[in-house]
Amino acid sequence: MVKSSKKALAVLLAVACLITFMPAMASQSFAAKKLTVKPAKKTIYVKKSFTLKANQKVKWSASKSSLKVVKLTSKKAKSVKVTGKKAGKAVVTAKVGKQTKKVTITVKKAKAAVKKTAVTAVALSADNTKDPAKEVKVGTKLRAEVTPENATVTYQWKADGTAIAGATKSTFTVTTAEIGKAITVEATGTGNFEKTAVSAATAKVAAVKVTSVAMKKANDEGKYVDTFSTGSAANVGDSFQLQAGTLEGVNSLSDAVDIQWYRNSKSVNKSDVETPIAGATTDTYTLTKDDIGYTVTAKVTPKAGVTVAGNTKGANETAYLIATIGSSTGITGTVKAVVKVDGKKVTNAALGATLTAEVTPADAAVTYQWYKDGVKLDGATSATYTAKDKGSYTVKVSVATTEKTYSGTVTSDAVKVGGDVVGAATLKTSDSDNLLTDAEKSQYTYAGQTLTAKAQKMGGEINDAQCKWYKNGIEIKNATALTYSVSGDNAAAGDAFYAEVSSGGITVKTNTITVKAVLSSALTTPAVAGNDKKLSVTGLPTPANAVLGTAYTATVKADIYDDHDNFVSSTSMDITSVDKDGAATVELGNGIVNQLKNGYKIKARVVVKGAGNYIGSAQSTVVTGTAAVSEGVATSLTWQ
Repeated sequence: MVKSSKKALAVLLAVACLITFMPAMASQSFAAKKLTVKPAKKTIYVKKSFTLKANQKVKWSASKSSLKVVKLTSKKAKSVKVTGKKAGKAVVTAKVGKQTKKVTITVKKAKAAVKKTAVTAVALSADNTKDPAKEVKVGTKLRAEVTPENATVTYQWKADGTAIAGATKSTFTVTTAEIGKAITVEATGTGNFEKTAVSAATAKVAAVKVTSVAMKKANDEGKYVDTFSTGSAANVGDSFQLQAGTLEGVNSLSDAVDIQWYRNSKSVNKSDVETPIAGATTDTYTLTKDDIGYTVTAKVTPKAGVTVAGNTKGANETAYLIATIGSSTGITGTVKAVVKVDGKKVTNAALGATLTAEVTPADAAVTYQWYKDGVKLDGATSATYTAKDKGSYTVKVSVATTEKTYSGTVTSDAVKVGGDVVGAATLKTSDSDNLLTDAEKSQYTYAGQTLTAKAQKMGGEINDAQCKWYKNGIEIKNATALTYSVSGDNAAAGDAFYAEVSSGGITVKTNTITVKAVLSSALTTPAVAGNDKKLSVTGLPTPANAVLGTAYTATVKADIYDDHDNFVSSTSMDITSVDKDGAATVELGNGIVNQLKNGYKIKARVVVKGAGNYIGSAQSTVVTGTAAVSEGVATSLTWQ
C-alpha cells in the first residue's frame, strides 16, 4: 500500500512540472522560428526575375492586382522566383503560422538594348620619328590612335606578335628588348564599344650601334664643345657631358646605355674607393663642393643588345670607363669669373652697358673689384658695373675671408666698352657668277658656296664681330668665323642656315639662306680653250655620269675687259649640244666680238647648273683672248 502511494505521488509531481514549464518551452520554440524574408524590397525590369528567400517554409501569395504585375513560381516553399510582367508595383506576402512578411516589388520597363559600336582601326604614330612604318629606333615613343576616336578600349602592345609584359597603355616607348622585331598594338573595345582592331606593324626596330663615347666639357656659354682629356684638372662648377661618336638605332645615348658617375678617393691602404654619386645617372654632371679632393669618373653599361666600341673596360668591370675628371690632387675649388652682358659672354659692349661678373662656384663667398684700363675703379666693388666711359674693363674676384671651402683670386678677360656696336646683320653667298637671280641670292644657295655674315654699324662694317652659325635652328659646333663653307658633307637640299652676329653687347640674327641643291660628286670642273672665235669645252656632265632622268644646263660666259683690265660687260651663251665624252663647242657671235676694241680681252669661263636630283654648279678656269681690231671691228682672237 505504501509503495503504491509513492508511485502515485511521483506521477503527480511529473505532471505538475510539465504543467509548470510547458509555457516557457513553447515560448522558446516560437522565438527560434521568427520569420525573415530577403530582400525586404526589390526593383526589377519586365521579363527579368529574382528569388525571394525565407528562413523557413512559408506560404507565398500576392493580391490579384499584384499578380498582374509579377508572376510567382511557387505557393509553399522556402523560396519563390518572382518575374516582372509589366511596369508597376506589387506586394508579395510570406506567411507561416501567425507571422507574415511583405515584400514590395517595383517593376520597370525593360531597358532598351544598347547597340555597341565596333572599334574599326588603330593607327600608330611616333613622337620622335616621321614614319614608324619605315623606321623605329630604341627610345621611339609610339602612340596608338583608335577609330572612332572616342572609343573606350584596352591596349596590348606586341613585338613580333608576342605580348610585351606591362605594355597596356596608349603609348609605348621602344626598348632594346624589341631590337629586330616589328611592333603592333591591339585595341579592344570596352563599355559601349566592341571588337578588337590590330594596327599595321612598324618597321623592325633598328639595331643599335654606338662606336664610341667621349666626354666634353662645357665652355663659358654652357655649350659642350670643348674636348676633355682624362685626368685633366677640373674645378667645382665645371660641367661635363657624355657624347656618342656615332649613335645609330637610338634617339639618345641614354636609350643605349645606363650611365653612372662615381666619386673616387684613396683609402688608407692605397686602393681605390669608388662610390656611386647618388642621382648622377644622366649624360651630364656638374662638379660640386662635395667633389673637392676627389676624382670623378663616368662609366656606361651597355643595355641588352648594345655594344660600345672604343672605350676601356677592366677585366673585373661590367661598365665601360669613359673618362676620369681631376688630376692626381683631385677636383679643385678655386674661383673663376666671366664678364657677361645680358647673360652672354662678350668681348665688346656698348656705352652704358651693365657688366656682370659671373662667378664659379656660384655659392662661393667672394669680393669684387672692377678696373678700367688696368686702373682700380673706386667704389666699384659689386658683382655688376655700369660702364659709361670707353675703355677696357676687367674684374678681380677674390674669395672672402669668411670662405672656408673655396680659394683663389682671378681676373676676368677684358671687355672693350664703347667700340663697334652691331646694328644689323646680313647673310651673303659667294655665288658671284649669276647662278641665281638677285632675288634668289638672299634665299637660296648651292652647296659648294661660302656664306658670309656681315655685321653692320653706323657708317660701315664690323670685321671683328663675334659669330655663331646655325643649321636648321641648331647651333653648329665650333663654327664661329664670319664665313661658313657649305658643302655636300655638311649640307643637303632644304637645309636652312643663318648666323647670329654679336658686337658691343648686341646680338643680331641674319636672314636665312636655304640650300637649293647639293653639288654632285659626278660634276667635274669643266675646262675651256679657244681657237679664233670658237671655244671648246670639256668636262661637262654626260648621260653616263648624270643621274637618269635629270637635266642640266651649261653656259659660256664671255666677260669683256678693256686695255687696262677693267671690266666692261658680260655676255652669256647656252651650250645646247654635249657629246658622249662631255665636250662641246661654242662660237662667239659677232655681237660679242664687235664690242672689242684694240687691246680689249675676253675672259671666258663655263658655269654648269642642273635640275632634279642632279643639281650642282661648277665654274671653269678662265682663258684670255686678245682681240685684233681692224677699222674698229675685231676680226680674230688669239687665245693665251
